[in-house]
Amino acid sequence: MSYYPLPIPYCLYPSFASQVTYRELGADPESFVIYWWSVNQRWLAAASEENIVVANGCVDLIARLDEGVIGFYATAKTTFEDRMPMAARWLGARLKPGAFYQLTKIPAERVMDGFVPLSAVFKDFQTKAFLRLEPAAQRAAFQKIIHFLSKDKIPHPLTSLFDRFANHPPANVSSLLNAYGITHQQAERVFSHWFGLSPAKILAILRFQRSLESLTIKTTEPKTVNPIAEFYRQQQFHHDFLHHLGITPDQLLAYYQKKNLQG
Repeated sequence: MSYYPLPIPYCLYPSFASQVTYRELGADPESFVIYWWSVNQRWLAAASEENIVVANGCVDLIARLDEGVIGFYATAKTTFEDRMPMAARWLGARLKPGAFYQLTKIPAERVMDGFVPLSAVFKDFQTKAFLRLEPAAQRAAFQKIIHFLSKDKIPHPLTSLFDRFANHPPANVSSLLNAYGITHQQAERVFSHWFGLSPAKILAILRFQRSLESLTIKTTEPKTVNPIAEFYRQQQFHHDFLHHLGITPDQLLAYYQKKNLQG
């Protein structure tokens, strides 16, 4: 099973999705990109929409076409009042956790909760020329950026960490580190460079996404016990989610269920 963080709010908030065209284009599971995506306004119901952004370990390369800004973005902490402009036109590539560091050699802690412009990687990238391209040519040129960075490379074992443990997260930090022969003394430096996150936070993210996935799978038996969701509702995980991410999967779903009822 490959790691696939659910695209929030698109998958949880139909009212939002009805106003914005969000598309994903699949990527080779052996590549550095989880998926390519784009956002385009459909109709303007509000100047912006408030959403919750939960850390998922990924770095996105984003072209904010209306603003003329291209660069790498990521979040290490949950943002509870993120406001996305409804008139946005964006192109994006969701990179596998660890891919940003492997491809750019820029430590991931520099991009977490921040922004690294594409010019920091490609000094001579012609942003103005890119923005003048037709949409199809923009998409092709955008993908060539990642293809150039990843030429003749294969994902490092650490870049494949989230894929490896997406379905069955390790029991604890020691198990995670032992899987890669990393000592606790080395862990802070290694994980900060590769992911910009601590091993404990990575475990919380893996568990959060696994639980959220189980909660959003549609079933013909709505009253069936969900063993994965129930497992992650245990008190120890509840506290772990709140400590590292500030929210639990159930709380996130409840937030969007309330927004959907409000229309």
